[in-house]
Amino acid sequence: MDVPRDVAADVRVDAAADVPRDVPRDSGPADAGTPAYSAVQTIFNAACTSCHGSSGALNLGASVSYANLVNVAAAGGPCAASGMLRVTPGDPMNSLLYRKVAGTQPCGNAMPRSGPLAPADVEIIRRWIAGGAPR
Repeated sequence: MDVPRDVAADVRVDAAADVPRDVPRDSGPADAGTPAYSAVQTIFNAACTSCHGSSGALNLGASVSYANLVNVAAAGGPCAASGMLRVTPGDPMNSLLYRKVAGTQPCGNAMPRSGPLAPADVEIIRRWIAGGAPR
């Protein structure tokens, strides 16, 4: 039985009974595909670079954002003390970027400060990190 895929409400199908059963899981890149970094940068351009542009502690401008995020230690007060990386490839839950846009940050403020990202944008960032945060 072919079941349409809904990334936000991932459902596995019990093939023997041919009925869906709810099984929360991280479908990751094998099921949903890893978004290109350009999709992540598009989110930054729309929602983040007005504050995290060419000045400040974290520059998310297109030419430097990747190098400022992936495998880079969190900075600034309690976030520096957290020991987290801004982006830990393959591990969204241990990536401060994802935790801040998802509103589950262990330090500092949720981002962006202007209000939460659309759930689809948060999911793009999650899938990109889960897929290994490729450039």
